[in-house]
Order: sequence, then structure tokens, then C-alpha cells
Amino acid sequence: MVPLRIAIIGCGMIGRIHADRLAALGHEIVAASDPDLERARTVAAGGAAYQGHRDLLRAGGIHVACICSPTPHHHGAVMDCAAAGVHVFLEKPMAVTLDEGREMAAAMEAAGLALGFGFKMRFETVFATARRLIAEGLIGRPRYATFSFYQPTPPGERIWYADIGVLRDMLVHMIDLAGWVLDADPCAVRARTDREIGRAGEDKAFIDINFGERVEARIQGGYLADYPDVAGREDVVFQIVGERGYVLGKRSDLLLTVTADGSRTHALAPVDAFAAELKAFTEALAARESPPVTGRDGLRAQAVIDAAERSAAADGAEARVPQWQ
Repeated sequence: MVPLRIAIIGCGMIGRIHADRLAALGHEIVAASDPDLERARTVAAGGAAYQGHRDLLRAGGIHVACICSPTPHHHGAVMDCAAAGVHVFLEKPMAVTLDEGREMAAAMEAAGLALGFGFKMRFETVFATARRLIAEGLIGRPRYATFSFYQPTPPGERIWYADIGVLRDMLVHMIDLAGWVLDADPCAVRARTDREIGRAGEDKAFIDINFGERVEARIQGGYLADYPDVAGREDVVFQIVGERGYVLGKRSDLLLTVTADGSRTHALAPVDAFAAELKAFTEALAARESPPVTGRDGLRAQAVIDAAERSAAADGAEARVPQWQ
């Protein structure tokens, strides 16, 4: 594959990870932008560094922009990339609002550009294996799913995550996994949110999602000030119950299936999910194919967040999931 010329927009922790993985895949990091110019210079590693993404795009000469900036900046960056004719890999979540997300996806599609999306948990072995086993019919038709995801309050430079809230920061992954693993689209939501740590966003959320045809998922999670530092690995526990058995998993090291034939623990090979998702995206781009995870996947999760916020504001009343296609 011909190496791509890539720019990183937003050079915090995730931007640095993307730059490292893409360089290891053989691509060229030719530019980076960040309000902190020194961070941009570090990530650009000899390439051009800018404080604003518009200056970066005006300079030209790039194939792909990886947008890893804080969520409120996603809309402007994607719209500018669409106008500049640059493909985008966008970190989750899609945007602040569903309307912004729709506009972003429409602009990229109208320009004939790829919009890849950063749902990296789809590439983690435990979730990918669970989905494959369910698709193969091991537990029959899935009926119920539960996902629990707790982490410590974001530290240091990542504290802004607590201002956009757990729905967009953390639970967007669980919302995506529920629909992806169940192979179903959400219809309605009931939700409750709490604020305990004093930031602008909600820090805990409890969500029930109805997927129609008697398929449901329950998602809970958030930040806990005294939660142990588990380095992001022991933080997700899930179960999918079908008509003939169930799948039980822990993100770090466990996948168990139980059917009438007995129980089985499945081996989980380690994988660098950041590298895997970026490899899949760049290979699809080189082959002129649609990325395996797209902006439309991001929009589906954004639509559930929209419904969850409306439900929580109405004391948990059911809210329909708006159209995202």
C-alpha cells in the first residue's frame, strides 16, 4: 500500500497515539495542529506544526486528517476538511449535537470523501469474538444485553472529558457495542443521569435501550472519584442472553459461553485496537472501499445519546431515538 500523508488535528493523548500507530503502519505524519504549538511540533515529528487546523488545511498536501480534538471542535474541523477535499478519521464521539453530526456526515458524503470513525472497542478481541459467536448462532437469537463501564475521574489534561459527560466520553462505546453485537438498531430509550463530581457533564448514567422485536440492552457506567486505577482494562463487564444460552465477558481477560452443551472459556489473543482500527481504515481507503466503521455508525450512537438526554430531562420517560440515516 502506498503510504498516506496524514495530519493530526488535536495533539493530546489520543492524537499522540494515532500518530504513533500510523507511523508504525508506514504512513507519513506530515503535519499536526494544536492550540499548544509545542505539542503539535512533538506530534508532527519534523513535519509542519500549526496552532489551528485551518492553517494546516490551507497548506495542503495531505490525504487524511485524524481529528482527535475535544468534541466541541469536531464539527468545525470536519466541515473544513470536507471543503478542503481531505478524508477524515474522527475520534468518538461524533459531535456535541445530533444536528451537527448529520451536517458533518452529509458534507463528507457530498464531497465524495471517507469519514472513518473511532469505535476502537469493536476491534478488541473480546467484543469481536462475542459478536462472531452470536452471529454464528451459538446462543440463538439474542434477547437481552447488559454492559457496565466504570473508570476513575479523568486526570490532568483529560479532565475536559468530564465536561462533555460520560454519555459522549465513555458510554458512547457501550451504546455502539450493544447495537453492533446485537445487530439491531435502537428504537427507544429510558435514561437517568447523575452529577456528583462537580463538572459540567453528567458523571454517571443508566440507560435502557429498546431495539424492537423484544430485544433490549441495559447500559450503566460513569466516573467514580475513588474507583481504583485499572489502566482501562478491567473496566467493562458484559452479558448477552439469547434463546439458547449466553455470552459473558470481561474486557481484560474473559469470554465465557454457556449453552445446553455446557460452558466454554474462549482464548483471547491480545490486540492493539488503536493500530487495528487505523490499519482497517487506511486499507479501506487505499482500496477505495467504505471504511469498516463510518460516520453513520457514529450518528447512530449520537441519536441514542440525544434520546437519553431527553429521557433523563423528563425523569426517565421513554424517548424515541430520532432518525440518524
